[in-house]
Amino acid sequence: MKTKPPAAAMASPVSVPSLGTVILVRYKGPTNQTGSRWIATLDRGKPDVFRASSRFNYAGSENDGSDAAAAACLEKYQSFLDGRFSCKLTGRARLSSDSFVYTFETV
Repeated sequence: MKTKPPAAAMASPVSVPSLGTVILVRYKGPTNQTGSRWIATLDRGKPDVFRASSRFNYAGSENDGSDAAAAACLEKYQSFLDGRFSCKLTGRARLSSDSFVYTFETV
């Protein structure tokens, strides 16, 4: 007889330790109007949500387009900072087969 796992065990299988503000990049499959793409989101709480997207690179190279989406999102965030700070991407980790998390630092 199968038993239902407790609610705590049913939580998301992926947990990200507290890294501060991070950029989440997710893959979105093609639709009738658009091709596959990566959507990057940097969420600092409303109204400070920054998004950018880039096309999926089908060439099979190491960079499938997720890095470009994260960089574009970070560029939008930097323009919001009005040149007071400069930011650079510092790390990338795969969360699942269709998402990454990017860390960045303010210089």
